[in-house]
Amino acid sequence: MHDVTAARAAGITGCFRHFDLVEILLDGGYLGLSRDHPGQALTPPRKSRPGAPAGRVEQ
Repeated sequence: MHDVTAARAAGITGCFRHFDLVEILLDGGYLGLSRDHPGQALTPPRKSRPGAPAGRVEQ
């Protein structure tokens, strides 16, 4: 089972809805939670691909 799917199945995502001040540091396997709960599910920034345009690298 994927990391995000396991977290959702365990009910961890409910904590984000019920407790606005909850912040959790996660690894890169939880990017979906970071997208769904910005400011609460904190993941490291994604690395840019080799040869990515300079503007994309800055993002």
